[in-house]
Amino acid sequence: MWALVTLLVGLISIVIFALRVSGSDSWPTGSDPYCFLLGVGAFLIIVFESLLWLRKKLRLVRILGKPTTWMKAHIWLGLLCVPFAVMHSGLRFGGPLTTSLMVIFGLVILSGVSGLILQQFVPAMLYRMIPHETIHSQIPRVVCHLRNDAEGLIRQLNRDFEFEKMQGDLLHLERLEYEELRSQFLIEGDDKRNRAGASNIKSISAPTIFRQTIPKDHPLVKFAKDYLDDFLSLKKYGLSPLRDPVRMQREFRRVRSELEETQTATLDQLEKICSERNELHHQHRLHLLLHFWLYVHYPLTVLLLGLLGVHIYFGLYYW
Repeated sequence: MWALVTLLVGLISIVIFALRVSGSDSWPTGSDPYCFLLGVGAFLIIVFESLLWLRKKLRLVRILGKPTTWMKAHIWLGLLCVPFAVMHSGLRFGGPLTTSLMVIFGLVILSGVSGLILQQFVPAMLYRMIPHETIHSQIPRVVCHLRNDAEGLIRQLNRDFEFEKMQGDLLHLERLEYEELRSQFLIEGDDKRNRAGASNIKSISAPTIFRQTIPKDHPLVKFAKDYLDDFLSLKKYGLSPLRDPVRMQREFRRVRSELEETQTATLDQLEKICSERNELHHQHRLHLLLHFWLYVHYPLTVLLLGLLGVHIYFGLYYW
């Protein structure tokens, strides 16, 4: 319905503009009554478009209507604003102020349309390419869990193994907060009895069974130190060669050829962890692709409103 109404209103406004042009001796300008009316309509639409962010902040206020309805109105009225603004200008750019205003307006529309197109395709790409998709804000936490899982798998073979302390380890920070909070409520006797006890907050794969012992120079331990330590970190992932799926498969094949048959199961689990880490990185990149246009659309909209206010002031002042 929104598309049909927008099309009809747009066509009717264009036909009326063409009839006025053909029946007038001079080319219409913004001060022409009909062009002025189109300018008022474009201004009201832009103001309404700018209120969408406020509607998103007030999602629970049902009296304002459904957010989906606001979004449809935002899209179709934004498209309708284009012919209104062009006809209001008399199909001319005018001076520096109106030229800047039209250029910024065009960029706002272009960024909005690009965002609409991305919204149609990127979610489907996420569904197909990322089997283990998670909430974007939880990606750092999931990476910390994957790192703990990998460390636990290797510690089942070498109890002295551990990754370097990772900057931004959310699970480590949670454990510290837990221990600090726990110490505030323990009496002295309980503290002595439980001092040697483990924290209730543990890694997902906290190792409890050591199947065998392998030396520090074992291929699996060296591979974990040389490759997995950086690859499963939050800050150094971009420096790891395992980002490349082909290189990752080649390195795992090389290590697998150097292991005993009883140790390949651990390597297989590590490979699954690394594959999931790559998927999380791809999800992060697709998320940025899905939302980067907002970093263009929002500032340009604010700039457009400012220029529009100046344009209205001078237009009424010199009318």
